Amino acid sequence: MRFILTLKRETEGIKHSVKVFSEAILLNGKLRHLVRPERQYPDVLAREKDLLSEVQDRVIDFVKCYPLH
Repeated sequence: MRFILTLKRETEGIKHSVKVFSEAILLNGKLRHLVRPERQYPDVLAREKDLLSEVQDRVIDFVKCYPLH
């Protein structure tokens, strides 16, 4: 599964960036995060401190509600 979060600031006009903030797999009943945004996008996370935990919480909730078997 891939969860893509698009960040866009109104001041950027049509410019935007797509950053994969979370990629998770369910393997042997365990949820594992494959993407580490704190290492890959430290500049974004410095501005959006609560963003990472919110995204990860939502991904975990989704996977628990809609497991792929």
